[in-house]
Amino acid sequence: MLNNEYLYEGKTMQEYITYLDVNFYDIHKEINPVEIASYFKCEVDDVLKVLKDMDYNVTESYNIEQIGIGEYKIIGETEYYVIRKHHQKGDEVDPKSWARWMGKMGIITENSNISIGHLNTDYIEINEIQDKNDELKKIERFLNKYVEKYTEKTNIDKSKIEVEFINYGKTELVYVLNLPNNGKITLLVKQPSVKLGKIKQEAMYLSELKEKDNMVVAPIDYFEYGDYELYATPYINQARCIASLNSWGMYVPEPYYRFVPFNEEQEKIVITCMISKLVSLYDFDNNEGICECKLGGGDFMLPKGWELESPTIESTLSNLYLIAAREKINCSFEDYLDIIREEFSKSTINENQNNLFINKRARVPMNLEDIEAGIELGKKNIKTKLASSLVKSISKKII
Repeated sequence: MLNNEYLYEGKTMQEYITYLDVNFYDIHKEINPVEIASYFKCEVDDVLKVLKDMDYNVTESYNIEQIGIGEYKIIGETEYYVIRKHHQKGDEVDPKSWARWMGKMGIITENSNISIGHLNTDYIEINEIQDKNDELKKIERFLNKYVEKYTEKTNIDKSKIEVEFINYGKTELVYVLNLPNNGKITLLVKQPSVKLGKIKQEAMYLSELKEKDNMVVAPIDYFEYGDYELYATPYINQARCIASLNSWGMYVPEPYYRFVPFNEEQEKIVITCMISKLVSLYDFDNNEGICECKLGGGDFMLPKGWELESPTIESTLSNLYLIAAREKINCSFEDYLDIIREEFSKSTINENQNNLFINKRARVPMNLEDIEAGIELGKKNIKTKLASSLVKSISKKII
């Protein structure tokens, strides 16, 4: 019998199933009733009942052997194939139905969600000598130290502040500092496996890029204590992180966190604009471009509501946020463009990452025509900025 109080990795069974569904594309490969029953120390039938209550269809598959006329026996283990009732693989679930169910479970309220769920050890990146549980405790102490520093500086009552985990990546864990009067600040905390100083380096680079492009989300604070560091940025409410799974799309947090594929027009425009942004931020003074990008992992964001309008290049580019800049590559502008053409036109997730310069861990290749369109748009924007700077320079001399 199912014990409703039993938790696995800090989650109830319903929350754990939702986590698998939201974070993995092929849910029938991830939601295994037999494994879930072992995790929650219950019978498989208990899991099947929960899945049914959550609106999933479960198909049983097994091999049979004829042992007589009209008589058969099951041989081997039963396999289960889980699909959603409301939509098939790749289609969008009905948000209102999910919001009602999630609200009933007490997980979120409709349209208020900003997080992928509870922080658990699956999101922690460690090296061979670290322990995930130990590092989680260190991170918690580190965040408490930051809150102490922040409240001392701002004279805000510490009891009025809440730290909330919302997302993660290979480099950082992402939290939100919930302030009085509904204010929020984003905190990007170093992953345990990342070398100390890497976050400060990224913070400084983002600050440099902000001077060139106002749509770069630059740090407003930096903090280091012990083995950890973070930088803080303004919070952009329920922004859509651009990503790729089996296709290009974006993560939408409300009413529940999920991946929403782009349509053909959206994909073409967004890819063009992302490439354009990389090209236009090339530093001609130092012959440097942004590298170690993970465009399929959330380096760019779009504001909430972008998807409700018919997108254009102009409306998308003017609303496209760059939120990550890990490293610089020193090369000529033409070499930089050639690397963009070569690396973004292919999937790189299964390649040796040390052999790549710009496009890291990409699951889905970009259309070469969209890459070229982005390069041309980036060049055009560079010329526009140079012309504007020249006019300002001349105007100052005349004055």
